[in-house]
Amino acid sequence: MHALGEARRYRLLIGTLVCVLTAVVSAVAYGQIELNAWNGSFYDAIARRDFQALRRSIYTFFGIAGALLLLIVAQTWVQEMIKVRLREWLTHDLLDSWLVPRRPHLLARASEADVHPDQYVQADARQFTELSTTLGCGLLQSILLLATFTGLLWSLSDQVVFNLFDGRPFSIPGYMVWCALIYAAAGSWLAWLVGRPLIRLNAERQNREAELRSTLARIHGSADAIALHGMECGERGAAGGVFASVTELSRQLANGVARLTWVTSGYGWLGLIVPVIAAMPAYAAGSLSLGGLMMVIGAFNQVQNALRWFVDNVDKIADWRARLQRVSSFRESLLALSPDPQDETLTSIERWHGRVSATRSAAARQAA
Repeated sequence: MHALGEARRYRLLIGTLVCVLTAVVSAVAYGQIELNAWNGSFYDAIARRDFQALRRSIYTFFGIAGALLLLIVAQTWVQEMIKVRLREWLTHDLLDSWLVPRRPHLLARASEADVHPDQYVQADARQFTELSTTLGCGLLQSILLLATFTGLLWSLSDQVVFNLFDGRPFSIPGYMVWCALIYAAAGSWLAWLVGRPLIRLNAERQNREAELRSTLARIHGSADAIALHGMECGERGAAGGVFASVTELSRQLANGVARLTWVTSGYGWLGLIVPVIAAMPAYAAGSLSLGGLMMVIGAFNQVQNALRWFVDNVDKIADWRARLQRVSSFRESLLALSPDPQDETLTSIERWHGRVSATRSAAARQAA
């Protein structure tokens, strides 16, 4: 009952923080719309050489930027608090699943060499909750930005008018939106194709890191026996072999991340010029002012920032999936453990606990 009450309390607390985060991110999205509108008026004032309007635009910018700064600081604080509470919830859940009568003993006897509760409860739980919060908050912000700026970019696309060979005006409904979607789809597909192997490599690396940590802890705990039997060279070879496997996987991961960087960085740099190229014919034809061009580019970039969430986070998603698989498999293995009534070791443990309890009770009665 206590564990259920704690779980409800954590769910309520985390749910409240998520609601606050949603409100703050929505306010940030609205501020981005105001900033994009300011962008158009600012460059129109520059094109007209209207310095009085330019001065008013600068004052307006400081007001919008100050409000956005406060909102982003608040968003960062709420996001960090979600990480703390989510890790607290998951760690208590894993501890409640692990440290119950007989289960640590059963896990120690049934586990293979690569199962280490300390690794799951401390490192994997921390990384999983932090990645979950970072990716979830980023996805929420991308969805809100996409919902906000897609409509704005669609309406701005009406200003992107082309001239046919005979001089007649021609426009494509939502032209800049379609350009953004095609560009993002191509980048996401390429990023997934290159980054997918990182999922397996991340999971395997975590297993090897846990094995290395366990080997070092075992050597430290058996220092007297190792010194007595002169086994230092053998243990050095064993630790070196485990570390060699960690190094090999780290090298493969480094190569994979470098290949993915070709895609993510190239996607980002091309994103600076793609909206200019797409809208330049309309600007050259005179149907789009300089301020209108900058508003179209700004809205395009916001839509791209929302759509490129997957491209920017392929490596983090791979690591997150690896952590999720490790934590969930550890928890499932804990819940699947049940004591065997025929286990003589458990019976002797019960008898030992019984003798200790009886001795304590007798001592208490004697003291009374």
